[in-house]
Order: sequence, then C-alpha cells, then structure tokens
Amino acid sequence: MVCLRESAEGEDAWVLRAPDRKAAGRGGWKDPLWDFKGPVPRNGEWLLLKYRNGVASPSGTPQLWKIPREMDGPAEGGSEGQKVVPRPQSPPFPPRAPTPPPPLSPGSVIGESPLPVSSELGARQLLLDEWGTPGAELKLPEGLSWKLLYVRRPLYRNLLRSPNPEGINIYEPPPPCGPPRPLETLGNFSGWQISTEKLLPSFSWTVKQQCIDLLAEGLWEELLDKQQPDITVMDWFENSCLDTYVYELHVWLLAADRRTIIRQYHNAPRPSPKGPTGHWCQVSHVFKCYGPGVRFIHFLHKAKNRMGSDGFRRTRVTDSSVSLQLRN
Repeated sequence: MVCLRESAEGEDAWVLRAPDRKAAGRGGWKDPLWDFKGPVPRNGEWLLLKYRNGVASPSGTPQLWKIPREMDGPAEGGSEGQKVVPRPQSPPFPPRAPTPPPPLSPGSVIGESPLPVSSELGARQLLLDEWGTPGAELKLPEGLSWKLLYVRRPLYRNLLRSPNPEGINIYEPPPPCGPPRPLETLGNFSGWQISTEKLLPSFSWTVKQQCIDLLAEGLWEELLDKQQPDITVMDWFENSCLDTYVYELHVWLLAADRRTIIRQYHNAPRPSPKGPTGHWCQVSHVFKCYGPGVRFIHFLHKAKNRMGSDGFRRTRVTDSSVSLQLRN
C-alpha cells in the first residue's frame, strides 16, 4: 500500500508498507512506483523510504520500523484479515504538460465586456471592492496598470478553460450515458487535452488535462514568489459505483520549464459504497506557502468507464476549477 501526501521541497514525502510477505512476493519486496527493491518487511513492520523532491535521498538507506499493533490499524477497506483493496498509485512524475491555451479576451474573462473605467484610481477601487482587505497592500510591477488588471482579472476567477464541458448541473442527477461516443462530441471541451487509458478487462480511464500559464493569465513574478497567493483546486465527480475507485485528481505546481515540480497534490478518493449511484462528490485542496518559482499549474483528472452487460457507463466530472486568492 502506498501512502502519498503533498510533498514540499526538502521534506521526506513517501511511506511504503508491505502488509505481509505474501503480498511482497518472493525474492524481496519491490516498490512498483520507483522500481526500488529491498528486504521483505514482516507483519507489523513498515518500510520507510526517504525521498526528497520525488527522488530517493542519497543517504536514504531503507529502514524497517517496528510499529506497535495498536498503531498498525486495519488496512483500508475492512478490518484485520479482510481483503485489502489496493489504492490507485499516483504517478511519480507528471506526463508532459500540454501547451497552455492563449489568454482569454477581456469579454470572455468575466462573461461580458468589463465596465469602462476612466482612471487608475477608479479601476483600483473596483478591484478592492471585489477582493476585500488583502488587495489594499498589493503593489503592481512596472508596466502593469490597475486598469489592465481590472480587465484581465487573474485573481479570484477560475483559470481553467471549459470547466463544465457537458453543461452538467451538480444539483441534479447525471443524465444517462448513452452509447459510446467520442467525448469531444458531447460538449465544449476547448482547452482540454483528452486521452484514454485502457484497463483490463472492461474498464478504462478518460484522462483530461490542462496546463495554466500563470504569467500569461495576468499574474506577475513578484506576486507569485513573495506573496504566494493561495491556489485553490476544486472538482466534482459522480459516484458512479463502477469500481472501488472511479476518479483521480493530480495537480502539479511547475517552474518555468514546465517540468520541475515545486509542489504536488494527488487524490484518489474512495466514495462510500452505501451512497446512492449518481451522487456528486467534491474534491478540493489549497496550496499554501508553496515557495518561489511557480509559473505553471498542471491539472489532470481521470474518470473511470466500464463496458458491461448493462452497456457502456462512465463517470462524469464537472465544475473543475483552479483559482488564486490573496492571503490575509
């Protein structure tokens, strides 16, 4: 079982455990995520691997830690002795981020053409009325005016394109799936890069991803590096009950090269099997104090499909969002 939490630079981020020797296999235990081979932990022992920034520490010799039985609780999915349901493993490194789409036109940012403002003072006051107290301390870099900032609105708005491609309302049950069709034909998916991962025997993942260029959206380096606005990620997925795990969310905060990871978040929630089919579930996370250098946000989510005796069914996802807020 792999336990993953958000990893910050310089932190030990991974803890891996083999529940028993049978699960580990013969000839040694192997970490399928990092291709690491090591000794087989006995029952009640945890194998602690120290990683820094997603890379095994040079001095990180694997150590076996004896955990008291009262601390070594039952595996996820049941009590001691029951079958362990494997948790989907998060990718160790993001796929190459797609090319960010060009910035939206001013009228598209807020859904209508912004009200004309005659002065810098007027534009600043309109933004402060929206942003509240935190915006009062904001200093703009040379070349950026309050009037331009008012038009571009890089803060407190959803930076993802087509956040609800199929026009699904989370306050209503998801509509019937219908026969298999290319996802692009079901709505407006502009801005998304879409792919499919085949799973055996009858499952597949629909993978949708976007990359956000923060500077192109109107933010600036000093704001991102020094003030580091909170980055809020939110998504809604359908509890389709097609499998134990029907949805995954992966978000990477990337440097200017679009490859260097500064912070990351991964979540494969397990909805309650007692919940009604079609119930909407929310996933959210806030990146705080993530450090300097963030220039891109790579957003990726996966929704599971199944072709069975009852026909084709898929897990719907909607109302995805990534936004930045000034810290109090």
